[in-house]
Amino acid sequence: MKFGKCLSCGKFHARNSCVFRSAKCFKCGKVGHIQSVCKATVHFASSSIKSCNLNFNDSDVLSDHLSLSTISKGNVHIQKRLYTSLGSFHDIILDTGSIESIISFKNLKSLDPNVVVRPTEVSILGITGQRLPIQGCCELLIRDDNSSYIPCEFLVSETGLSILGLKNLKRLKVELSFLVSKENSDTLLKDLIAMCAKCSGGMKIKPIKLQVQGDPFFLKRRIIPYGLREAVHKTLNDLCVKGIIEPIQSSAWGTPIVTPLKSDGKTPRICGDYRLTLNSRLLKQTCTTVEAEDILNRLHGSKVFSKVDLKDAYLQIPLDESSSILTTINTPFGLFKYNFLPFGLSCSPAIFQEVMNKVVCDLEGVEVYQDDLIVHGSNKVVHDQRLIALLRRLAEKNITVNPNKCSFCVSSFECLGYLVDGNGFRPDMKRLAPLTNAPSPKNLTELRSLVGALQYYFSCRANCLFNILTSNSFKWSEEQESCLRSLLKFLQSDAVLRTYSPNVHSVLITDASPVGIGAVLEQEDRPVICVSRKLTVTEQGYSQTQREALAVFWAVKRLHKYLFGKKFTIVTDHEALKFIYHPEKSLARSSAAMVQRWSIALSAYDHTVQHRSAKQIQHVDYISRQSLQDKPINTSDCLLVQPLPVRRSDLIKETRRYFGCILSAIRKGWNANLKRRFPIYFSKRDELSTTPDGILCLSDRVVIPPSLRISVLEDLHSGHLGVEKMKFLARLTCWWPEINADICRTANNCEKCHLLKNHPLKWVPWPVSSEA
Repeated sequence: MKFGKCLSCGKFHARNSCVFRSAKCFKCGKVGHIQSVCKATVHFASSSIKSCNLNFNDSDVLSDHLSLSTISKGNVHIQKRLYTSLGSFHDIILDTGSIESIISFKNLKSLDPNVVVRPTEVSILGITGQRLPIQGCCELLIRDDNSSYIPCEFLVSETGLSILGLKNLKRLKVELSFLVSKENSDTLLKDLIAMCAKCSGGMKIKPIKLQVQGDPFFLKRRIIPYGLREAVHKTLNDLCVKGIIEPIQSSAWGTPIVTPLKSDGKTPRICGDYRLTLNSRLLKQTCTTVEAEDILNRLHGSKVFSKVDLKDAYLQIPLDESSSILTTINTPFGLFKYNFLPFGLSCSPAIFQEVMNKVVCDLEGVEVYQDDLIVHGSNKVVHDQRLIALLRRLAEKNITVNPNKCSFCVSSFECLGYLVDGNGFRPDMKRLAPLTNAPSPKNLTELRSLVGALQYYFSCRANCLFNILTSNSFKWSEEQESCLRSLLKFLQSDAVLRTYSPNVHSVLITDASPVGIGAVLEQEDRPVICVSRKLTVTEQGYSQTQREALAVFWAVKRLHKYLFGKKFTIVTDHEALKFIYHPEKSLARSSAAMVQRWSIALSAYDHTVQHRSAKQIQHVDYISRQSLQDKPINTSDCLLVQPLPVRRSDLIKETRRYFGCILSAIRKGWNANLKRRFPIYFSKRDELSTTPDGILCLSDRVVIPPSLRISVLEDLHSGHLGVEKMKFLARLTCWWPEINADICRTANNCEKCHLLKNHPLKWVPWPVSSEA
């Protein structure tokens, strides 16, 4: 079906579906259309008008420019007096909303009676949709008071006003000073932002088709804690109401879900674990990536910037029917397929980048990098025009914006390790703050750690620091302090610090200590950015494996802009992480719930894990021990806790009595004496952790002190369960050395179990009824 021109926005579609149907016009003040199609005649009061500057620059035009002066300040039109080669002049209207320049036949003859009007097939539509009568086209040599003559093309109309359009304005390289209502511009931006925030139902684009190879794969659903079932069911129903997912009866594909809680601690997220099902069978998709330097160069000359954030970016991209089946999730409440691109697919970043490139490719002053939309302009007027154009395009494509995460009309911002402002862009020296702000060492141990970090980047030795290491006593003087500061300053030079490039392979090196975590992002063996933070009191009680896993997860999320959508390598000195964060392997059920959640979150990134010895990453070890306070991630967790037959207060008291040394070792480190006293616990030191109130845990299982083990064994055997069932319950709740032997001994010593074993119950058939 063909539609006429929409009276609300001027485009060709049905008016009842137009996003500007409820918009307020800033020309006449009425609701139902926008200013560009308004038929009313309104004169703006001079008190609400502000003078602004707009620069047009084009490499293929002359460098001359016109210094324009307003003829009539009381009129909304801006006019300029231009001269022809015959000495005649004409006051022409300047219109940046018109591409072509138009002159009436009467005015043309008054300027040059001998000009030749050539035929043309170009037709012009006015804002009302009516076709304007065009007689032909011509070329005129025009200039202002101080410039030379420049040839400009004009369309010749039968009657009407004369207009100098955008094409000739660019050809003349005009510096245009015009009048604009600041109040109207700001109000329009607010209305457009509010309109984009209310968009729903997904982008109006062609549905995406996922390319797979291999046979379908179906995994059984995972158990959800009973305390979360109602909330998970409600979340699934909400997603169905929004149209994001849809229940289905059967599918050859099936992916289990995990349900981490949001920051409110009550609402669960629905996350599909696609590592074993779909990700390994998806064909890799690539998209053209723009170099960061190219984007930064295009920002040169801009003074005002905005960043636009899209809400649930992936979940706005529609999938076709065949691809929707591939994303089926298997839940305790049945099977559901995604109608939109879900999180967790390895191809999602490339698809999103390609889609957004197509959406904004023809908009001037709009840059796309990953999930950021950057708008820039030489002044606020230009910036606002470009931002309005972008928001209108987003509204037209039904793309939802998250205003809470957007930043509008700022004079500077950080982008990929650079500080961008009106003076250009420069490296952000804060990238190496964990190293360059290093405090002076206080003993030989801290000095060895610092020298190891500096050695990683310097081929030569700092003799003034090594002299202290070779001596038996620690003495720090002004000479050593000056040497240290000069070395740290050299770290910020181009000889060491590297600028980020998305086309160069990235290596993320992480490490964790009992007091902090740190990471260094490197390219070509040179640092791009260093990050670190201190551990919270709760995190200091984590096992070493959990701390190392936390360091990787936090660093990847912290450096999301650098890593998302690109293949990179994670380097760690903890070999267990090669299996925890393996992109194609699933963790054991006995693994801590938060580690499982981190592993699934990282499946959305294209990464590999590599192990190096601690001596090879001493620079990151130093950063983790001298960590700065950065924002911790949300590690809220919800576990299915089975009740134990002991009071928590008794458990805390007895744990401190028997395992006080182990609790201290988890926080401060193990020594040789503890290794000899507790060899079994030392062998499992990477899995041991503590709660804030002092309970010892092995992964998610409570370590029971000796004085409370009899009560726990009796509870495990309640109901006279067999050995295997007792072991199954124990694997969910508790642990201590030789627990399996104690379970067997408890079951074998039960007298009632022995009686029932020798005299099993006989099967008694039901009596046959004599009545029908």
